[in-house]
Amino acid sequence: MFTKRPGQYSRPGQYSRPTDGGLRPLEVPVHDGNVDRAIRILKREMGKEGILKTLKQKRYYEKPSEARKRKQSEALRRTRRSKRRGSE
Repeated sequence: MFTKRPGQYSRPGQYSRPTDGGLRPLEVPVHDGNVDRAIRILKREMGKEGILKTLKQKRYYEKPSEARKRKQSEALRRTRRSKRRGSE
């Protein structure tokens, strides 16, 4: 098929982004012509990366004060979640 480049995925089913700090496009291999499965995997990975969330946020202008409030609420949500996970 294709030759393996450094930083490529070592096993099938391993679709995370490379950790070498470089920005590369998110790639999902299509196995046996199963495009529907590849699209589902791509959507899941885009959700993990936060790409869809940033696209929705950038759809309209966000005032700096609104951005600060949003970031504060997200940080509060993260700390609450980490406390819940830590106590379980």
